[in-house]
Amino acid sequence: MKELPRNPLFGFIALHSFLMGLFPFFLPVYLWYTGFTLSMISLVVAFTGLGFLVSLWGWEHASQKRRFSTVLLASFWLEIGVLSLIFILDISGIFLVLGFLQGLYNGFFWTTQRVLFVDSLKDGVSGKKFGNIQILSFLVLKLGLFMGAFFMDQGGFLFIYLGSLLLVLAVTIYHLCHPVQYDWPASLKTHKVTTLKSLWHFRDRPYTRLVFCIDGPLLFTEGAIWTLTLFTISQESFLTLGYWVIGIALLFSLAFWFIKESIDKVSVQKVFVVSVIIYSMGFLGRFFMEASQTLPQTFWGLLAIGFATSFFRLTFNKRFFDRALEVATHPYLFSKSYYSQFSIFIFFSLLSLYLSFRPNTIETLPPLYILSGIMALGYLGYKKR
Repeated sequence: MKELPRNPLFGFIALHSFLMGLFPFFLPVYLWYTGFTLSMISLVVAFTGLGFLVSLWGWEHASQKRRFSTVLLASFWLEIGVLSLIFILDISGIFLVLGFLQGLYNGFFWTTQRVLFVDSLKDGVSGKKFGNIQILSFLVLKLGLFMGAFFMDQGGFLFIYLGSLLLVLAVTIYHLCHPVQYDWPASLKTHKVTTLKSLWHFRDRPYTRLVFCIDGPLLFTEGAIWTLTLFTISQESFLTLGYWVIGIALLFSLAFWFIKESIDKVSVQKVFVVSVIIYSMGFLGRFFMEASQTLPQTFWGLLAIGFATSFFRLTFNKRFFDRALEVATHPYLFSKSYYSQFSIFIFFSLLSLYLSFRPNTIETLPPLYILSGIMALGYLGYKKR
């Protein structure tokens, strides 16, 4: 019997997680550190959503006309493109191009990852599988974070750039010499490219579209915006920020090793409701975090917030991928991305406008966490049945 091509999911995630840790994780902080305003950073996030929307269209066409290796390598070189723009950030308006290109990169990476993940689900244990991915990405990302934080603290972006470039060159040469023996799922090849009409007529359970629209802005609030607050708590030290993130992540990896083993066996609805509630409370916790807190207060606060976020993401992604497998899988994946990214573009464009009239200080951000905590309760509408 002919051996089936191995799904390259874990290798793909490991390489990208390491590269993300080297610099893209620090991008909002770097922009703030180099003098960009909160309004401008919000606009970068908005254009990231716009770039993701464009990349989705390109990815759908590429996946039907190009080999997997082509799309895989494109995702790596798009990241090098993002890093290259850092050298010319002083050119007027280039920060918007940076956000757009970051969106193209995000689109190719996350869409490829989701398709590979769904294709790997053969036994129905989506919670355990996603838990394994979370642990892998945690560990490899934090390795990259440690190296990235060290060089950023020393002002060594050039070393980060050259290191990323050499790694991507090595990946490219390897795949040109040893192409990945993996092909797109048959269902993806016959999938009709998403259109505005199909998005307009997208139907699922009640409130699904609302949840998809909520998810986009909250992802960037818990990521890019929260990182800015963390940077202030870390006394604006890249290395201290890296230590905080790495230390908390290592504790999570240990906890999630046990959680992922049982999440597919427990009452899914009860766990999901609890995770949404503590996720919402996590945003409220962000509101109270300050740089003046004692070390134990900061540690326990970050630990609680991080656990609330990671636990919710585990349960939400389990529910999302379980649902995707029950329906037309790939149209469901793409519809979610289109709704989420469009909402990111609108939400952060409006936030940028609002912040342009507010003082340019990190203390302006906490009210956003209150709004996000309220919005998070909307996930309760994402029903299993």
